[in-house]
Amino acid sequence: LCDGALIVVDVLEGICTQTHAVLYKALRERLRPCLVLNKIDRLALEMQLSTVEAFHHLRRLIENVNALAFTLLNSELLLQIDEDERQRDHLSDEEPMLSLWTFSPDKGN
Repeated sequence: LCDGALIVVDVLEGICTQTHAVLYKALRERLRPCLVLNKIDRLALEMQLSTVEAFHHLRRLIENVNALAFTLLNSELLLQIDEDERQRDHLSDEEPMLSLWTFSPDKGN
């Protein structure tokens, strides 16, 4: 048994179908996610990006992963809400799963 999941994303290919499937499965299993950005060296070697360009590329990638995680989390939580509470169409900022599933270098995940 495990209590966490490594979400590995190739920095050049970005989010693929497999990334979507792994995020969804980890969410369904209530695992704590850890985002791993793979093949970062390719940004400099193959794409020949400057450090600033590489930073912005990585930042966009993390934003895309966060958007996917938020969409999956929102749909999963909405499925669990009773009919009376179905009027809620988005997550509140106080939702504990939201902070767990938002990736950020500051959080170390």
